[in-house]
Amino acid sequence: MAAESKVNKPFSMVANEGLSIPKKPIPKAFIPKEIWQKLCVPWRNSLIIKLLGKRINYHLLRSRLSREWRTEGEFEVIDVGQGYYVVKFSIPKDCSKVLRGGPYKLFDHCLAVQPWEPNFQPSRAKLPKTAVWVHFYGVPMECFHEAVVLYLGNKIGRAIKADRTTLLATRG
Repeated sequence: MAAESKVNKPFSMVANEGLSIPKKPIPKAFIPKEIWQKLCVPWRNSLIIKLLGKRINYHLLRSRLSREWRTEGEFEVIDVGQGYYVVKFSIPKDCSKVLRGGPYKLFDHCLAVQPWEPNFQPSRAKLPKTAVWVHFYGVPMECFHEAVVLYLGNKIGRAIKADRTTLLATRG
């Protein structure tokens, strides 16, 4: 009888061992692949962004992005936590333009922009790469040629593009 009453209790105190809580299996639900793929479709024209080293008000971020990106269509900014946002574009061309148009700086901080990925979890996210703008001081004007600028960029990482101002030799 004593053994029965112990089994029926939701938890019990065991001398010198503290509280003992029985472990119940955690229920799991799996979404079928076909349904999951349909759920992901509306997010295909989205990006994940994070302003590095600074947190700012949502409305201020939205306003600055609108001014910086000048998209043809609308976009929605969704705060997903840990300083990350998902930006959902109404026009696929805008998403592509923003992804390839960086690097971006807001309030003197780099804005990391990456393609949207299914099941993104901000608490586990790592920024493996981000585009940054690099200024090479002391480079002669004769070297303001796209091939030379990209060559120099590739010495420190993977060069994406040379900025137009440099290539036109209007500023060093």
